[in-house]
Amino acid sequence: MRGDSKATFSPGNYGTTTTPEAEWRVVNDPEEGKRVSLDSVDKLHKRRVRALVELREDKEVKDAGLRDEEILALLLYTGWKLTGSFAIPALRCRWEDLDGT
Repeated sequence: MRGDSKATFSPGNYGTTTTPEAEWRVVNDPEEGKRVSLDSVDKLHKRRVRALVELREDKEVKDAGLRDEEILALLLYTGWKLTGSFAIPALRCRWEDLDGT
């Protein structure tokens, strides 16, 4: 991990303080994702982390042909709102620019 992966920040939508390292664990470890989903502060700041295996079966994810690393990038960038008219097309466009597919 990079040195700045332990720097804390407070996302406005979850009512918590976290680190990049902790968020990486949340999206890569299904048990950690469940734990933070259950430990949400209150109903206003409810957090539900969907597991990669669950998201692979999502219709929009399948239709977009997303790879695991793209799903993880969306989870880290958008949190629970993984799919939608903006997120998947925006990532797909950028990824195709990078890898030429």
